Amino acid sequence: MTGTTAPARHDRPGRPTRDNSAWLALALAAAVWVALFALNRALWDRVVLDLVGLEAGSHFGDAVHFFLYDTVKIGLLLVGVIFAVTVLRTFISVERTRELLGGRRQVAGYALAALLGVATPFCSCSAVPVFIGFVAAGCR
Repeated sequence: MTGTTAPARHDRPGRPTRDNSAWLALALAAAVWVALFALNRALWDRVVLDLVGLEAGSHFGDAVHFFLYDTVKIGLLLVGVIFAVTVLRTFISVERTRELLGGRRQVAGYALAALLGVATPFCSCSAVPVFIGFVAAGCR
């Protein structure tokens, strides 16, 4: 069905309903992320101390636990931040950014651009694409 659009669903005449499946999927993904983050320490306590049998308080046992726990924790945080920024970027178009920054005095434009930049994480995985998008949009 290329080139056709599905008709709007109506619960009441004249009032279209919204398809909330994307928001439900987003809420489910967030709940899974929170659960993984909350269970991370308990998982590595069980694996390193109980299953592998390393001793808690020993240098080697603590080092292995620290490495596994923090590697997963940092990975989860990175995935969470990138996911949140990606969702936020769906609401901010290039045209909207150009409208916000265009036609302002230089100082006001710089201040507003700095406020927009605060929403991006301080890593190149998302800050560089946002900067490239601003340059492509003509925000110089």
